[in-house]
Amino acid sequence: MSRRQFLKEMEDGLPSPLYYLHAKDSFLVKDAVDRIGELVPEETREFNVMIYDAESAPPAHAVIDVLNTPGFFGDRKIVVMRNIQSMKKRELRLLLNYIDNPSSGSVFVMLSLKPPDKAMREKFKDAVRVVSLDMSPQEIRSWLRDVVRRKGVDITPAAVSLLMATSGTDMGVLYGEAEKACLLGKRRVDADDISELMHGSASYSVFSLVDALASGDKTKVFRIYSAVRDTLDPFAVLGAVNWKYSELSKKGALRKDGYFSEVFRCLAEADRRLKTSGGEYPLEELFVRLLRI
Repeated sequence: MSRRQFLKEMEDGLPSPLYYLHAKDSFLVKDAVDRIGELVPEETREFNVMIYDAESAPPAHAVIDVLNTPGFFGDRKIVVMRNIQSMKKRELRLLLNYIDNPSSGSVFVMLSLKPPDKAMREKFKDAVRVVSLDMSPQEIRSWLRDVVRRKGVDITPAAVSLLMATSGTDMGVLYGEAEKACLLGKRRVDADDISELMHGSASYSVFSLVDALASGDKTKVFRIYSAVRDTLDPFAVLGAVNWKYSELSKKGALRKDGYFSEVFRCLAEADRRLKTSGGEYPLEELFVRLLRI
C-alpha cells in the first residue's frame, strides 16, 4: 500500500485493526504518528491514543493487554509502536502473536525505518496492511505544495524545484524551509524568494555563483567560489547548478545544438565524483568544463 492509499485509509478512520508503516526518513514516520493522533478528538486523545517506542516500551505482554482493553467512551483505541525494527527478537515474536487474534476495539500501528522482512511478511499474510510512506520526487513536489497551501500560500513550480535541488530529499529540512517560506508574508512564493530565504541577498552566494556560471563569466565564478567555498555544501552547489540549467533548458534558452546534453553529462560526472571522492576539485573541474561548452 502506498502513502496516498494510507491517507485515504486515514480519511476512513483506519478501518483495519493492524498496520505496519515504514519509511527510510524518520520525519515521515513522525509525521504519520502526528496525523494518526489527530484522528482522535483532543479531549479523549490522552485516553485512547497510546504511543510507545520499542527502545523504551513496556514488555510485549503489557502492550497486548493495553490493546485488549476497551477504549474510553466507547471509542476505538489506537496503539502505536515506533522503531519496531529495534525491538528484541523475543519481545517482537511475542508481540506479533497479537496478530492472530486482534481486538476489534483497537488499532495497532507498527512503525519502522525498514520494510518488513520475509519472516514478518509470512506472519502478516493478509491480516496486516503494510504501507510504504516513502515518496517519489514527484510526490515530494506535491507534498511541498500542499504544506505551503495549507498555510494559505501559493508556491511556484520553480521554487519547489529549487528547494529540492538545494535541500535534497531530507523531508525534515524540506518541511522546515517550506515553513520559513510561509512566514515571508507573501501570497505567492517564487524561486527568487527561496534564493533569498536560504542564502540572503548577499552578492556572494550559491545563487550568484550559478548565475555567473550560466552567463559564462569565468572571473566572477571563481571570485565568488573562492569567497564562499568553505561555507557551502558541495551537493547543494551541484543541486543549484542542476536547477539553473534545467530551468534554462525548459525556457528554450538559445544555446548551440547539444549544449544542454553536454551540460547534464558534466553534472552527472561531477555528482559521481563527489560521491566517490568528495572535496572541492570535482566542482572546480565542473565549472571549467561548463564554461568551455
